[in-house]
Amino acid sequence: CAILLFPILGEDIRTIIYPAAINYASAEKMKLTLYAQPAIFMVQYATAKLWESWGLRPEAVAGHSLGEFVAAHLAGIFSLQDVLKVIVARCRLMQALPGGSMLAIRISAEKLQPILPENLSIAAINSKDVIVVSGDNEAIAAYIRVLDEQEIPCHLLENKIAFHSAMMDPVLQPFREIMQSVTLHPPKLIFISALTGKQMSTKELQNPEYWTAHIRKTVLFADAVDTLLEDYNFMIGIGPGNSLSPLFRRPCADKKAVFAHAEAPSGDKTSVYAGMLRILGQLWQAGFKPDWKGFYADQNHTKIYLPPYAYDYKKCWVEPPATTTTDASFMAEKLVVAAPVQPKPIMTDMLTEQIKSILHEASGIDLQDMQPG
Repeated sequence: CAILLFPILGEDIRTIIYPAAINYASAEKMKLTLYAQPAIFMVQYATAKLWESWGLRPEAVAGHSLGEFVAAHLAGIFSLQDVLKVIVARCRLMQALPGGSMLAIRISAEKLQPILPENLSIAAINSKDVIVVSGDNEAIAAYIRVLDEQEIPCHLLENKIAFHSAMMDPVLQPFREIMQSVTLHPPKLIFISALTGKQMSTKELQNPEYWTAHIRKTVLFADAVDTLLEDYNFMIGIGPGNSLSPLFRRPCADKKAVFAHAEAPSGDKTSVYAGMLRILGQLWQAGFKPDWKGFYADQNHTKIYLPPYAYDYKKCWVEPPATTTTDASFMAEKLVVAAPVQPKPIMTDMLTEQIKSILHEASGIDLQDMQPG
């Protein structure tokens, strides 16, 4: 991805994501949409490819906002070159717009609609009671005060652009022209749209108008999740962070489905990998057969032979044949006891002299006059 992005961005994005030394300039650059969104795409793309190398290939895909472009590439709609071109162009167009804000609100869409000002747009319906609205900074600030007065919980997002709002209208035509310049292929996977909340047809996905409207229209993510759960009970998230995980928990619990995501709250890379291994283990327990050759492809392991384990211990010692017992009284009549053998004095004297010699060499004491007691 970084190599393909270099001529489009004019710089190596890896030097921004992974600077040689921690610096303020790189940190500030990563806050810009032009760099942040391609970086997010790279993480999602790499994670998906890692899963594929382990033998896990999806039947259906879906994405939230930018994530839908990742899903479209995985489904074969965009080539990697084209999807990166589209994402960077999309970012440049949106970054050139006046700044805006996005606000997450704990409320249902039905209750929000009557109290939503005309100068704000519903950017996303993430769940039954989590809505994101979008608009210019002043309008969002004023609406926060209104919500506070009504004691409706809300949270200002970090975005500096009012995505999926009326503020995107000026970039629709330029982006339409960009979409018309790339080739859109028939999808190879089932594609669940977060724009409609339903499965999309080949004709719809190959229409540049769908991807143009994608910038402006509301993200119906809650509907997309419900559609996925109609046919699937195991879903894996590939995005960085864990912001979408809560959006799956309630609907998955209702359907007794599983949403797995290798979360790392601490930002520790090791914990992310451990999380992926945990998910792989869950899949294996459920009957999935990983591609172990792919899993161990870049690892060098040597087989070792462990000592055998006594699973069924059996004594295999051959017992000696039984002996015949003879009456002791009978043996006493036949037994002749020999007289004890007396040690020969010559042998005793030789041993005594050898011991004296050894002790003398070891201690330096003259033992010639010492007599054994």
